[in-house]
Amino acid sequence: MANAGALRVADFGLARKYGRRGEIDQISKIFAAVGTPTQDSWPGFDLLPSARMFKFSPRPGAATGRHLLRDRLLAAGCNELTDNALDLLTRMLALDPKQRITADDALNHAYFAEAPPPKDPSMFPTWPTSS
Repeated sequence: MANAGALRVADFGLARKYGRRGEIDQISKIFAAVGTPTQDSWPGFDLLPSARMFKFSPRPGAATGRHLLRDRLLAAGCNELTDNALDLLTRMLALDPKQRITADDALNHAYFAEAPPPKDPSMFPTWPTSS
């Protein structure tokens, strides 16, 4: 977030290669965090050309019923994580594109109606620009 209130979002497609930061490495890291897709979580995943190169790993925490994303965010210091915030993040990170939340639905998600309301950009601190 810039000091004037502008939000810039980037995705994995804009990432640059550093060492092993290729697509397969990125996907492997994602699957290690959220589990390899199954027929339930992503019907048809096994039919994709590169699907066989990934070894199945269950979603971490699935056996205990714990929500790994919540645990990781709390461990990182996100102590104010609401149920709406977790729901939005979970729906944004769905592996199956058909199950992932749309941009319009995400912008209208209940999380954005929670208190505290967003600040007006005029309330953001500003710094002098260097000449």
